[in-house]
Amino acid sequence: MLQACTVAYERAAKEVYRIYPKKGSVWALHGGKNADSGKPKYEFVVFLSGYSELYGASFGYLEKVEGFRTIFTRRDIGSHAIQTLQRGDMGTLSHQIPARKVSKGEDSTLPPSDCWELDPASLPSELLCIE
Repeated sequence: MLQACTVAYERAAKEVYRIYPKKGSVWALHGGKNADSGKPKYEFVVFLSGYSELYGASFGYLEKVEGFRTIFTRRDIGSHAIQTLQRGDMGTLSHQIPARKVSKGEDSTLPPSDCWELDPASLPSELLCIE
């Protein structure tokens, strides 16, 4: 079972907080609407750096590992493998997803790259099917 996660924040006013992604945290980004169902679509990302007002934060996209319900790995997409979230892009953040890095044993069927187990309660139900 995955535990709740803490978020990086800054108090901006008496009852106003700014929430920022931390290095190593996994988040869902708004990706528009699904044309068939009208439900929201999400992209899942892992942050490779913490957020700063000056530089933003770098992140890599995650993709589901075939044969698993909640295991994701980094998506390698050439020169776009690492993206930057700038100050004006903060509205694309949907929610932080509790996640843990998966340890791989000797006979693991997981890909050789880093993998994360994402909290199933934070994922859309259609993603929980095993392909």
